[in-house]
Amino acid sequence: PSLALGHAFGRVGCTLHGCCYGVVLPNQRAWYGIAYPENSPPCALAPAGTRFLPVQLIEAAGLLAIFVVLSLFFRRRKADGRVAALYLMLYSITRFTLEFWRGDMGRGTLTNAQWISVGTFFAGLIVWATARPVASSAEGREPKPAAKPVRAPRDQAGS
Repeated sequence: PSLALGHAFGRVGCTLHGCCYGVVLPNQRAWYGIAYPENSPPCALAPAGTRFLPVQLIEAAGLLAIFVVLSLFFRRRKADGRVAALYLMLYSITRFTLEFWRGDMGRGTLTNAQWISVGTFFAGLIVWATARPVASSAEGREPKPAAKPVRAPRDQAGS
């Protein structure tokens, strides 16, 4: 679950840096748009004074939602690896969808990130399907108490 949380913070960093921005909004007065001031560091990547859809923040919100889902699922998981598989599947759906609203580069029918998302989704399905069941507490899943140290016998003739 923590990976999704860290990933969300990374997307906030993208917002502050000016990369990975969204499409230009048709209504430049839209309250939900984000615009970078002239001569600000993000303007090296995003055009100044233009309102964009804040795709980075939308993705960060999606990643926070994925974090919550993974955290709840972690306690109820039935097999090792399924939390990671669920992250791969949920994030790939999120990224595939948000790519339609990215405006930071020319877009064709499907972007490279969307093709990677398709592959990542199927990789998540494979991990889900091949995950090994979680061992029960009877099989040693619970930590065992530490063994008592064994003392060496004292030498009877010496000391």
